[in-house]
Amino acid sequence: MTGIFKINNNEVFGSDGTFSGTIGSNATFPDGMVINEKVLYTRKDSPTIATSNTNNSFVSTGIDGTFVTKASSTDADMLFILYSGMMHTQGTIAGETAICLTTSSNTSYSTSNDLQGGTQYKNYIVVDANYSPTTMVFYNHFISYSAGDTLHWRVFFKKNTTDGNNFYLYHTGSTMYIIVKEILK
Repeated sequence: MTGIFKINNNEVFGSDGTFSGTIGSNATFPDGMVINEKVLYTRKDSPTIATSNTNNSFVSTGIDGTFVTKASSTDADMLFILYSGMMHTQGTIAGETAICLTTSSNTSYSTSNDLQGGTQYKNYIVVDANYSPTTMVFYNHFISYSAGDTLHWRVFFKKNTTDGNNFYLYHTGSTMYIIVKEILK
């Protein structure tokens, strides 16, 4: 089959499902339309990602990467979804998770590049010495960017106690993924 959809005898959609046409600059799309969706990170192996940091501050998880935007922060919202198949705490401690977004690589946590800004609790969780699958949503309220920018993202976490117990963002033997979506305003 040569083509499954043609306009003016020009193939627009090929038999393999690819699109070969051009959408004009006057085209408009409805608010809420996802214009970019990408799986940024997946994991299903070792080692565990945990912190025993006792100074109650955010530390890098080592999970980071880049992606290119399709629209500006004026035209689209950005939504990050982080799923951990098994979060865990030792004892009765709480933990928080943050995603920071910058236009250049940055390994330091700052509320100025935190997707949730200066909010007091960032995906706050108390699992009370249990194991729990958890989905966290991070919505960009504060970071400005232009269409076509390469953005750098990094995941940070902390535990909210000064004891020696650990807060596990990811436990060996489970799964984890991070997805980003750009959604038109």
